[in-house]
Amino acid sequence: MAKKGKKKDPAKKFALQAAKESKANKKAEKRVKKEAKKEQTNDDHDNDTDNEHTDTNIQKTIQHDDIDALLHAYQKQSLELSTPLIEILGATPEGVDDKHGSLNFTFPYPPRGNFTLTLCPTSNEMYMFGGEYNNGVENVVFDELLCWNPDGKPDTELDEVKKNHKEGIWRRIISPNPRPPPRCSHTMVFYNHALYVFGGELATAENYHHYKDIWKFDIKTNLWTEMKPRNKGGPTSRSGHRAIVWRHYMVVYGGFYEAVRESPRWFSDLHVYDFSTNTWIECNYSKLATTPPERSAFNFAILGGSDVAYVSGGYSKLKNPAPGSKAEGRVFTDCWALHLKGLESGKSPTWERVSRKGEYPSQRSGTACGVWKNKMLVYGGVEDEETDNHRVKSIFYDDLFAFDMERKRWFRLNLKKKAGERRRRKKGDDKVNEQEKQIEEEDSDTDDEGIDGEATSSGWDLGKLRSNMFAFIDGDGNVVYEKIEDDDEEEGKAQEVSKESPSPDVCDTDTGYEPDAGGNESSADTQDLKKEGLSNAAACTEKDVVQKMVAPGPAASLPFIANSEVMVLGEDGAPIAVSRKTPLPRIKAQIVVRGNTAYLYGGILEVGDREVTLDDLWSLELQKREEWVCIHPGSMHRQVWKGAESDNESHISTDHGTGGNDSDDEDDFYEFDDIIEEGEDAEEAKAARKAAKKAAKKAKMMGVREEIKFLNEKMSLHDPNSTPQIGEELAGFYARTAVYWTQQAAESLKASITANEEVSVKELKREGFSLAKDRYESLKHVLDRLNELESTQQESEERKDKKKSKKDKKDKDKKKDRRR
Repeated sequence: MAKKGKKKDPAKKFALQAAKESKANKKAEKRVKKEAKKEQTNDDHDNDTDNEHTDTNIQKTIQHDDIDALLHAYQKQSLELSTPLIEILGATPEGVDDKHGSLNFTFPYPPRGNFTLTLCPTSNEMYMFGGEYNNGVENVVFDELLCWNPDGKPDTELDEVKKNHKEGIWRRIISPNPRPPPRCSHTMVFYNHALYVFGGELATAENYHHYKDIWKFDIKTNLWTEMKPRNKGGPTSRSGHRAIVWRHYMVVYGGFYEAVRESPRWFSDLHVYDFSTNTWIECNYSKLATTPPERSAFNFAILGGSDVAYVSGGYSKLKNPAPGSKAEGRVFTDCWALHLKGLESGKSPTWERVSRKGEYPSQRSGTACGVWKNKMLVYGGVEDEETDNHRVKSIFYDDLFAFDMERKRWFRLNLKKKAGERRRRKKGDDKVNEQEKQIEEEDSDTDDEGIDGEATSSGWDLGKLRSNMFAFIDGDGNVVYEKIEDDDEEEGKAQEVSKESPSPDVCDTDTGYEPDAGGNESSADTQDLKKEGLSNAAACTEKDVVQKMVAPGPAASLPFIANSEVMVLGEDGAPIAVSRKTPLPRIKAQIVVRGNTAYLYGGILEVGDREVTLDDLWSLELQKREEWVCIHPGSMHRQVWKGAESDNESHISTDHGTGGNDSDDEDDFYEFDDIIEEGEDAEEAKAARKAAKKAAKKAKMMGVREEIKFLNEKMSLHDPNSTPQIGEELAGFYARTAVYWTQQAAESLKASITANEEVSVKELKREGFSLAKDRYESLKHVLDRLNELESTQQESEERKDKKKSKKDKKDKDKKKDRRR
């Protein structure tokens, strides 16, 4: 018998074994990585071309993989952990399975919106948590925690590789339980070497839930802890709120809440969490106090080293006082100052309305907000205008504004010309040169010191969005084109065919796009490019590829594709990204400032009913402000949108698959030619499929109605006394119909007793309950089936009633979602 002292602890034994396996795996990965890089260095140009071709096919295959498989692999790995695991994204070749069976990318994948990106000032790294991704069919919500080091370099001995690496290093931090569940539209702040996550929502097809929990992530140990405040109170469950840190407090304001059986609510309450005591501080205001209206998705920032925070913009739905009227959505343009100094003496913070001065942004929502020195930065956003028939006209913005929190004044931050491009003055004009030099050396916002009023922004409307993002890939791998209105000036013009082929991932093109500086400069540039035939980007024009794909035929039968600043078509017909000079317009992005550099990541862009989730990363040196630098172009052009069938009137499908073997490319082109030439047959086939689908639905609903009628007649379900109600338990059923069953019991016992015998009330009740129980149990399965059939019928009728206004409702629902 072994001695007790020599018996090993099973937990320690498991941890030791796991550590050995992890060390062996790291050595193997490093060896494989070194050998792969060595082989890549020795490859000639032809092999490089073949590798690029293979990588392209791998990327295409990735687009058709189920995202649930990626999440399942991540969740399975998380459950098996006993200690935190750090994974470097891109440690294995992009798109290739790693040892855990999941796909590895150099940047977070899938892309996501409504996430948080928080700077850790002690390490100058940024932490991303949560978010959601919608592909038109399902909405995936994440619980991943990732860390990005902008200065990170790959682990390699090749100095040239390290020198040319500008993307930084992303790490995935997988912590053992406990850890926060998946969520989006939450807040995350940094305090004392830890990250604090509060609230948010889980919005999937199966679940819709709001949170009010607080989670702490210790950056030193990489472990999560759920903080349970020592006192009651605190904010209710919500999402779309905002939070800042002041001294040892987390200040939470606003937010949104919605439940299945409750009307949506927006909040204007203020709550303060004390990190030092793990308690909530209640902030109460009288009805006469001046406070902002309730809102969500607003800008919230604090001036460093001061006691004043600022709230700007936001969205909510306010009740309409008119009888019978519905609540109306409102986008706020106001600005409020929150004075926090009273918290130290136990008083509630006070609010102060701030008037708008300077050049302030137009009415919009969904903006990204960050802080640089004494300025609150605001980027992007969308303006929705409700037109006739309740249609929503959306304009997305790509401009940057700053609110000086000391002077309480807005400024527009346009890009400046580079030093070598600035207009040179004559040597004799020394005074002018001195003035220019002085202006350039001053703070950037002083250039617009004298401008007052709302900024003029052209933005991107639906027409411009569709013409620039004219193609995408559907769930079946087909290239789908947006239906774009024909331009009379462009219909008869032939485009030159270039012999050069674009690169498989990003096409280097000077788009001629200038940042939005008011007016219609961007639109004017696009028109100039149209007139010139994109002479500077002939090698990357989608028209060239269309000419190769389309057989000669009537011009009217071709889908009109305008010159795009965003994407072109590759030789295989799949969309290819165009390198841009500035970020796309967007909502729900994150902007973080590190030193004097602003980083803009991700966001969402809507092209009609199609939702494009962006994952590109940009940087801007705020002092010079000469150019946006694209750190990562993103995977927008490779995303799959499975909701294309939801809006058949807005899209033209080519039935051209992006997957498959290369030998099928020519056949795919001829299939596309047949569709173009035989447009009428294609329309007839489409109409026939639509009619067959409609007939099948009609037959199905007729069968449902017949089965409901049969069950009602056979089981006598029309009598409320003998039929339980939906969801009614046996006790409730008998209590409601006791008189009826007592009468039935009396009639039933008449035949079994003699004239001299008497039946007591207790016996009647017992017999009545027995009859009711038999009836209840005999109908239980029938009622369940009937309930299912009636639900199906009700859903069908509701869909039929809403069919005519489906698109309008979708626009209004999206408008509501954007505001949270």
